Amino acid sequence: MFAVKRNLWRRIFCALSWILLFASPSASGAAAGRSLAEQDQRALEIRLAISRLPEERVEERESLYYEIVKSCPETEAAEEALWTLSNLYLDSFPEPREQMAREVLELFLAHYPTSRWGVQVRNRLVLLYEGTENRSRVVELCRELLRAGAMDLPSSYRPFLALTEAEAWDQANETERAREAYAAVVRDYPETPQAQSAGRRLAEIKAKGSGKK
Repeated sequence: MFAVKRNLWRRIFCALSWILLFASPSASGAAAGRSLAEQDQRALEIRLAISRLPEERVEERESLYYEIVKSCPETEAAEEALWTLSNLYLDSFPEPREQMAREVLELFLAHYPTSRWGVQVRNRLVLLYEGTENRSRVVELCRELLRAGAMDLPSSYRPFLALTEAEAWDQANETERAREAYAAVVRDYPETPQAQSAGRRLAEIKAKGSGKK
């Protein structure tokens, strides 16, 4: 019991420390005074240390990935470390830690908004927020992704995102917005499974509205 509590408080402290790190005016953290080449070298050293750890030493790997982000924030290795941390929280603990995964991915977007990983990060966040009460964030992420260029987001994925946005409005009982979003799916992505689902839901909404009159 006490060991569990210690681990819980350690994770809370780790998350708070991470937030304070980027809230600080010296957000470049331990990288202050380090050139990009020096940060790259430090990141390489830490990654080598991680590679020597057995897979089951998850907490040590977690700590080292955070160290990359803290000490090498201007490197692509820091971006990769945040992505890898989300993988770690979802796949490497006895139970998935979805809240922690959401937090590191949101921090990723906040501090690396133009990263080449942006589409992947937003896609994962859409999936992680689905089924939560934060439906407005689902809508926001879907819209950001749908604004992405054709080279960044496969056309086959767009109907799924459009339908996900409509369903988020629907689940929030925003009937008019849901109706508009479902209609957009039918209009913009005809002859797709998502358009068929949207059409069925539109018919249900219309039938409910007629029944109230």
